Amino acid sequence: MAFTAGMRCFLIGILGSTAFLFAPFIVSGLVAIPNWSPAAAGLSITFELWGAALGSLSLLLQSRVRWLARAGLAVLLASNASSAALLAISPEFIVPYTAIRFLAGWGGGMALAYTYVRLGQQRHADSWFGAFLAWTLLTSGLCFFVLPWAIAAIGLQGLFLLWALLALALLAWSGTATASEEVESAPAQAVQHAGTPITPVLLAIFALFGAQGAAWTFAEQIASVSGISPSLLGAIFATACFMGLVGSLSCAYQGTRFGRRLPFAAALSCSTILLFQVSPQIDVTRFAVAICGLQMLWCYAIPFLMGELSSRLADKKGMAAGVFTQLTGLGVGPLIVSTSLSNGFGLYTVAWIAVAFTVLSLIVALCTMRGVNSTSVIQRS
Repeated sequence: MAFTAGMRCFLIGILGSTAFLFAPFIVSGLVAIPNWSPAAAGLSITFELWGAALGSLSLLLQSRVRWLARAGLAVLLASNASSAALLAISPEFIVPYTAIRFLAGWGGGMALAYTYVRLGQQRHADSWFGAFLAWTLLTSGLCFFVLPWAIAAIGLQGLFLLWALLALALLAWSGTATASEEVESAPAQAVQHAGTPITPVLLAIFALFGAQGAAWTFAEQIASVSGISPSLLGAIFATACFMGLVGSLSCAYQGTRFGRRLPFAAALSCSTILLFQVSPQIDVTRFAVAICGLQMLWCYAIPFLMGELSSRLADKKGMAAGVFTQLTGLGVGPLIVSTSLSNGFGLYTVAWIAVAFTVLSLIVALCTMRGVNSTSVIQRS
């Protein structure tokens, strides 16, 4: 895949991931609107992520993925523009907004699925996935420095309008793609354990992303009640993205030379300790250490689960199940937290819910993972 086609593919995937990448700032902007509560804001994020999960399954409808990018971008264009219009005219309408964001999630899931398939079709796919993760973390990290001021200046409606314009630009750019760019570039790769049941791995993925969704979505609310300023919070989130980059590159360099069980268990055990620090009235130092450490550990651990899933699939289109499970977990985590908040529980439940998901993922993964000795991604590339 040429550099231009690769960059287009990266940008489409990043735009499709905005629902989760910037969830803390969206929740913060919604809570500032009359009639919006943290529970309602978290529920809207949940519905958007569920829409993305369903949208990712569109991958299974056709053998070619060229239409996924254009259809997903068209849905993102319409839904983000509609969200901006609704917030500008009647921001207190919770149900219509949530319905529109569900559609936005559907388009984002289609766009993200397109990126996963296109990168998976390339020779040295591991390197392409690593580059995509790096670009995603760098982009979101830079945005975190700007978003607090941007939302204060133009509001959420301005942010959604900007995303609509980006979708329009990418839609026009996708129209220039040649047919040769859509040809699969690599033959089907051999798998190590094809035919082995994937359900336990999918459950572990679901639980880990459930923990991530619960903690990340409500991190801004915890920071707010703890007295951490929006500007400082943006700097912490930006730093967390760069720490995530460190985690993902560490996993890429290490590969599976130590197997998957031990590194995964170590990462999730440490993340459990850090999750207990993410609670109301936390001081800024502990909050920064917890958020940055969690992001690094998540980005280090997730590739082990996805590698285990890939090793069990003879048909790589089955990776759509992994994308669907990730997005579903990201939606269920905030839903459970929102439900607990609606029933009168405080933000301290965020940590307990995230820890429960993490322990479940750890137990299931340890029971299903196997030791695999291979070279690292960087060495193979």
